[in-house]
Amino acid sequence: MNRIKLLSAFMVLFTAIGFMSCDVEPIDPVLLDYEPPVEEPIDSTDIPEVALFQVDFNDTTYVATSTAASVGNGLTLISGMRGTNGEMIGIIIDGTTSGTYTDAIMSYTASGAAESTYSNFLLPEGSSTVTISINTLSHTMSGTFSFTGQGANAEDTKQFTQGVFTDVPYITAPVLPNGDSMTATVNGTAVNYANDLAIGYTNIISINAIGADHQINLFINGEVTPGTYAFSTEPLADYQADYIDDAGVEYGITGGTLVITAIDNGWITGTFTFNVLNGQGETIHTVTNGAFHVEYDW
Repeated sequence: MNRIKLLSAFMVLFTAIGFMSCDVEPIDPVLLDYEPPVEEPIDSTDIPEVALFQVDFNDTTYVATSTAASVGNGLTLISGMRGTNGEMIGIIIDGTTSGTYTDAIMSYTASGAAESTYSNFLLPEGSSTVTISINTLSHTMSGTFSFTGQGANAEDTKQFTQGVFTDVPYITAPVLPNGDSMTATVNGTAVNYANDLAIGYTNIISINAIGADHQINLFINGEVTPGTYAFSTEPLADYQADYIDDAGVEYGITGGTLVITAIDNGWITGTFTFNVLNGQGETIHTVTNGAFHVEYDW
């Protein structure tokens, strides 16, 4: 699995738990601390009530005050949050079984308003290691981890060491609803993203589509009505888009066209087109004939 797809899963996780500083609303049970109901004892093993998640960096120990985890769709997601301002450490593993992984994506964000995140996304494989044991009977996971996190400046790095998580409850990740679709013509080639879509929703609808060598992200105000809109890179803009190339370089989109044709019973339908410009204002990628029909509120 390419690292673009792993990043998409990270984005959906962060969005769903309020990473974008949205109003507090009921959170999808997938991302809440999960305490499985104890109806019958399982092999005489009590299901733990308290999870531990901690890691050392900046000469201090980060201890999470809450956790969230899920297993499914080929991925294992674990996060440890501290406080209520969006500070968190996230781990996403390309696998769903116990073992040691050296290609996991890990990230630290200081707060929901933080401009910089420390992640190993652009670093080579081996910049992280996680050993995980998944207990499918008690639906908990335990393990150790460490990683090098890189900030917005490539020379700005932090070492995260002695990471440990113990008895973190998890649930099985839900499968995307049937019927979601998105297509586009990228650099003259038609792409169907039906099997590589990730949808998130708080007060912003996020649509993340992964191609073989790129990713397209759309962010749409949750109160949108049918109409025609332009994308903007302004902070807190209602309609935003970005394009991530196969080197992990992200380009914000200005202009272009977003047409919302229908919103009905939690489904949104629309079309889009835009050009991707480099720092000199030159077009380096074209995205045309974009169309989507996805369920964002289920």
